[in-house]
Amino acid sequence: YTKWRTNLTNRHVQGLAELPQEGGNLLIITKSLKDVMCLYEMGFNAVAASSETTFIPDDIIKSLRSKWKHIVIIYDRDAAGMQNARKYSKQFKLDAIFVHKKFKAKDISDAVKANGFSIVKDWLTKTVERYV
Repeated sequence: YTKWRTNLTNRHVQGLAELPQEGGNLLIITKSLKDVMCLYEMGFNAVAASSETTFIPDDIIKSLRSKWKHIVIIYDRDAAGMQNARKYSKQFKLDAIFVHKKFKAKDISDAVKANGFSIVKDWLTKTVERYV
């Protein structure tokens, strides 16, 4: 009953305060703080809304777009993640990518846990190299 209860709103963007003020080439929007931290350790800038079904407000997206050349969504490789990634991809004209099936994981942090940090980092670096 109370497992997923929270007092966060969609204005609570995890990782936002840690982003470089000047922006950069690539920003990843993901679905959890654990994935933000994992991506940060890989050398990627990332933020996450308070949940996968809550998206970052339009005004914050607009501000991020003014500072970042490319913004990409990486949500879970499951029904909810793929459905919401598609929805936000259409709404905000953002590309969406998912953890490759070969990793047998739904998200970045699970892929790292199951396959190793450098293997997943190498895959992601190649996957997003067109944005960098």
